Amino acid sequence: MRTMIRGFALALWLAAGAAVLVPPGASAAPGGEQAIRVRADDDLITMDPAYIGKPSDHMLAMNVFSGLVRLKAGTLQVEPDLATRWELSPDGRTYTFHLRRDAKFHKGYGPVTARDVKFSFDRIKDPKTKSRFRGSLQSLEKVEVVDDHTVRLTIRQPHPAFMVAVLAFRPGWIVSEKAVKEKGSKFGQDPIGSGPFMFEKWVRGSEIVLARNPDSWEKAHLSKVVHKVIRNDTVAKLAIERGDLDVATLLEGASIQEIKKNQKLNVLATPGYATHFMQFNLKRKPFDDVRVRRAFLHATDRESIAKHVFFGNATPRHNLLNPHVFGYKELYNPSDYDLEKAKKLLAEAGHPNGIDVDVNVMPSSQWPQMAAVLQEQWKKAGIRAKMNVPERAIYDKRSRAGQFDVVFIRITRSDADQYLYEYFFSKSQPYPNASGYIRADDLLLKARHTVDDEQRKAYIEQAERKILAEDVAGFAIVNVNYVVAMQPYVKNNVPTFQDSFPWRQVRIEK
Repeated sequence: MRTMIRGFALALWLAAGAAVLVPPGASAAPGGEQAIRVRADDDLITMDPAYIGKPSDHMLAMNVFSGLVRLKAGTLQVEPDLATRWELSPDGRTYTFHLRRDAKFHKGYGPVTARDVKFSFDRIKDPKTKSRFRGSLQSLEKVEVVDDHTVRLTIRQPHPAFMVAVLAFRPGWIVSEKAVKEKGSKFGQDPIGSGPFMFEKWVRGSEIVLARNPDSWEKAHLSKVVHKVIRNDTVAKLAIERGDLDVATLLEGASIQEIKKNQKLNVLATPGYATHFMQFNLKRKPFDDVRVRRAFLHATDRESIAKHVFFGNATPRHNLLNPHVFGYKELYNPSDYDLEKAKKLLAEAGHPNGIDVDVNVMPSSQWPQMAAVLQEQWKKAGIRAKMNVPERAIYDKRSRAGQFDVVFIRITRSDADQYLYEYFFSKSQPYPNASGYIRADDLLLKARHTVDDEQRKAYIEQAERKILAEDVAGFAIVNVNYVVAMQPYVKNNVPTFQDSFPWRQVRIEK
């Protein structure tokens, strides 16, 4: 069966004729022995919420950790998680959360308390932690423990996206204070959360196994989720076709084209949530000159990349925001591709013979292919690119240290605040804002704190236009569909907006 998800509303998915959702009670109750084998397109780096930077780690951690709230499956609406209810003060600055009394950390690490909540947020805010999400918590003024099951969060100014962009995302996942202090730097590879699944084992380069949490307030149907590390798309495609996998995400255009023809599998696609993006290092010459940066824009044929690299499974873009995010306004113009204009801009900037550029390429399977195509495209304009494709840990290290002229990024977020503020606000330096860009702070703060929807939307549009169209601190190349193939007996597998699966709702029916 092949199903295209046209949006993230479940009603639209059901209207499209999907047969993968099963009403409650249609199978055995949670608690039985059901294991599932899933592709992980990369090995584990960290499940520590303070440091997670790649989708495969996010997929694991979102099932191990809980936040005060979470996104309801298939929507951008928050629902209770560790908190059963909450109140917001009339001035929009103080949130009071009431915690579940039955929430426990894995493996005997005790109940989840307000003290753990405070520790989790204070840890990310602490400069010594060097969390990539410290900038996300700039608006959080203080966290107060009212009692064991009540916690109060005060933000400096109203922040309409605070629940969706912060509390329901990685910086909002709650860790065990005791476990973090005991395990230290090893916490990311031996995490303790309170989610429906707990970390069982990691066989480096082979598999990461999650086991059902017997103490969870919501019992999962699956007893184990075995994440098989398969970096190669062709190998993953063959594995699910042979029945060696139950669920496999596919990234490369050729594999996706082939798997869509397989009538024995359920193939789901969510259009355009992952943005493939490039960011310049403005601290390095000649990238401090907007004419040089704009030359890249005109030397990049996005239409060709969408067609020949992704086989039509992508849409050309200029925006960092994906089209489904509040505040999105299209910046892409097909006429941007203009080699003569690119050459002219380089000459005007003092580089009539072209430039050499050092590119940090994300090593996931589709990026090296795209890098090879971009290298040939840019060469025609006089841009000689050295494409460096290191292991993921080295890629992350270079990105954080600003050791690049250009860096390729894949990003999937649920709110404009997460995109623009994370990657281009001055206080998000040195990372994720590794570009050194500082010229849109006023607009970004207005976009973050304006309560009126229409005015906030206008500020988001203005900020993105200034950053990407006027200053060209970076630009997107394509939005790529998220494609997953599943065996027909896998039921209730609804992806989140971050291109991941909450395994708590999945069941096997053979």
